[in-house]
Amino acid sequence: MSEYTRQSCHVCRRAVWKDAEQAEAKRAVLCAACCKHSEPPPICGICYDPCRPVHLGCRHSFCEDCLRTTATVAIEEGRSVLSCPEPGCSRTLAEPLLRTLLPEAAARRLLENQNARTRDWSRSILEGAALARPDAPEVRLVAWARGGHAQLCPRCYVLVEKSDGCHHIQCPCGQHFCFACGKEWDGHQCLAERPRFNSQGLLPESAEVPAAPPSLALAAPHGSSALVDAASARAAVAHALTLKCPRCQRAFAMEDDFADCFCLRCSSCPCMFCAWCLEECPATSGDPHSHVLDCPRAPADMRGHALYLADHNGGPHVPPHPRRKFEQHWAAAQHTALARLLESIGDETSAAAREVVREAMAAAGERAAAALPERGR
Repeated sequence: MSEYTRQSCHVCRRAVWKDAEQAEAKRAVLCAACCKHSEPPPICGICYDPCRPVHLGCRHSFCEDCLRTTATVAIEEGRSVLSCPEPGCSRTLAEPLLRTLLPEAAARRLLENQNARTRDWSRSILEGAALARPDAPEVRLVAWARGGHAQLCPRCYVLVEKSDGCHHIQCPCGQHFCFACGKEWDGHQCLAERPRFNSQGLLPESAEVPAAPPSLALAAPHGSSALVDAASARAAVAHALTLKCPRCQRAFAMEDDFADCFCLRCSSCPCMFCAWCLEECPATSGDPHSHVLDCPRAPADMRGHALYLADHNGGPHVPPHPRRKFEQHWAAAQHTALARLLESIGDETSAAAREVVREAMAAAGERAAAALPERGR
């Protein structure tokens, strides 16, 4: 008696019983219904047996078993892009089809191959660009940013430049972060642990740094240990000539930040401070403007009405214009700050550095004199 084995129809997958002799012949197995079909069954392009085909987008057809085997072998070989098995056809197999065909382990291996290929490809492209075009704009931009001129926003990864002021940066996307370390501003301790920076964002070499006069907002690191050449002297002078918020040290300009009132509000922190003395107006007073009205550093003829930049001071106005009085006041304060800076520098400072400070002092004195023309002019 012949032995029978259970097999599946190549077309409809129905169970078919065949004797051992037919099974050893390895011929395509068809059920009775498929044998009676009026048209010949489709032929797989790999095993050339009748099958229920899987039609690809390129119009080539293969049986499911052959496609699964071919894809699995390709994945084991490390390939990350699977194409149609038809010779000469480069059509990529669709991802939904691969998810249907492949077992979970093979699908995971394919994803690993794709990720590895992406990393290698990206690295080779970047290295090639740097080697082939060392002066490319992208390469120069990265080198410029690494020099401390820009920092990546931790939210949108856009380079943000800082020309002056404190390290508290607000990106156009709305993210607040620290320019020094690149971390989000809320909760970080970068500036809290190291409170004093010079204009280049560097800490002083010595921990014994004399405190700067708060009314002048001078950078203490530009003391005797820092001014050793003309370049550092110019940086110290520029720092001394810049008006700054007393809390966060953000720089501000009369043209941009002055509206009409000498009680200024910083755009980087909630500090409100007096433009005459550059000291923070105490919040406990209820109205920070009350300090500005009677600031002891304001001109004597503006006491009690030293609040507005325009002529509507709310009291008797004595010429010249309040703006001119403020320009003269700040130029005189700059001259005093530079004089203190010149007195504080040590013997190791070069003659060129001293000359830079002296020239800045002379210019500040000229500005102070020019800001106050003859009375009534």
